This record gives sequence, structure tokens and C-alpha cells, in this order.
Amino acid sequence: GAIGERVLRDGYNVIFYSIQMNTPYIHEVEAPEDKKRLLDLVYPSQISLWDNDAKYYLFEGRCKWIMNQP
Repeated sequence: GAIGERVLRDGYNVIFYSIQMNTPYIHEVEAPEDKKRLLDLVYPSQISLWDNDAKYYLFEGRCKWIMNQP
């Protein structure tokens, strides 16, 4: 959004990561059980999120905004 655009205009490369299904760059995760296992390991306090909503490990999307360097 606006924050990413401002950072980009300041000369930094920006990568967006999303699990929202309304993004045009969303795709299915190739190894969802591996991603779920990693989420459990890295974010143990948030396990109830993906236990109750599989989108956290079934889908993801990345979008890069790269500045052309002069």
C-alpha cells in the first residue's frame, strides 16, 4: 500500500507477502504441511490462527517492487 510505495520512492526495494485471496499474485504452496510445521516452529503463539484457517499454509503470494538503479 501507501507505506510500501513511500519506501520504494525513498529508493528501497519492496517485497509484499500476502495470504489474502484477493491478490492477483496468489498461488498454492507446494508443500503445505512443511509450511505449517515451520509456522508452528517460528510462531508458536499463533498456532490457533492456522489451526482454524488453512489459508495461512495453503496459499501465499509475493510481489516485488524493484527500483531501477541509475
